[in-house]
Amino acid sequence: MLYIYRIVWDTGPWILFVMVLLALLDGVLPIVSALVGARILNGLSEAYPSVAEAAGSWNGAHVHYALVRHIVRSGGSLARE
Repeated sequence: MLYIYRIVWDTGPWILFVMVLLALLDGVLPIVSALVGARILNGLSEAYPSVAEAAGSWNGAHVHYALVRHIVRSGGSLARE
């Protein structure tokens, strides 16, 4: 496996740096995506406590369904009533 890095390094060191950077991003992006998604869902549950209480201990699909149902019933607006 190390011979591949040596061949890439001989071809161009910048290619190896790009490969390592892309590998790191490939590992970090799912974590960042999960954190951003959690913050969005937490923000929505704070903005719409009635929907969050109605969802209770349901799984994520039920929470999304309850939120969409609330938005549709309120005329398609995310503005607080």
